[in-house]
Amino acid sequence: MKVGHNCGVKRGVFVVTLLAVLVAAPAQAAYRLKPAERRAIDATLDRFVTSAVQRRDLAASYDLVTPAMRTGISRRAWAHGKTNVMAYPARGTRFHGWTLDLAQRGYVMVDLLLQPRRHAHQGPMIFTLELKRVHGRWLVASFVPSASFAGAERTGSMKAFADYGPLASTNAKPRHVNRLLLIVPAIVLLLIVALPATIVLRSWRRNRRAERAFGKPLPRSLPPFPPRS
Repeated sequence: MKVGHNCGVKRGVFVVTLLAVLVAAPAQAAYRLKPAERRAIDATLDRFVTSAVQRRDLAASYDLVTPAMRTGISRRAWAHGKTNVMAYPARGTRFHGWTLDLAQRGYVMVDLLLQPRRHAHQGPMIFTLELKRVHGRWLVASFVPSASFAGAERTGSMKAFADYGPLASTNAKPRHVNRLLLIVPAIVLLLIVALPATIVLRSWRRNRRAERAFGKPLPRSLPPFPPRS
């Protein structure tokens, strides 16, 4: 009996240890960017935003994106405006204030907040970028607008661009949510809560009417019969 018990304990310890290793594996696999990698990403973003987003030198930005991002677009066509990079009147030449969303070896996803130039009709915008390291260089793999903030004339307003894809363009517009998609779940939830409550309330009112009509309610249990003499 002791041998079987010890074997069971050992199996339990082994299983617990294995589960702990499996749970801890993702945390140990988390990748931390090195300072040199951050500096290289900063340099790529500075050149990419200046040349492609600000449209100062589209031809130069052709070599700053991955081949997959410019599939089917020649260098000449890219330089003449056939690009899937959204134009934006960004202010400045240094864009190091990005927020890291995801980091893996040779891959990052970041959020970059761009401020507009003075007298621009657009407000600040947040862009989500994917960058990949290709042959030792960090290249932009996607450039997607995530949210826009209204300008000075409409402060406090924000629009999300959840339905934008890698082919976002200057005439892309935010999606308006259909109100029916919000009303139908609310009605279903209301019915789930209201139906049982209505049944309980009707039962309580029926019992109250019966008590008023027939006097005090009957006791839950009748007294025992007196013993026979």
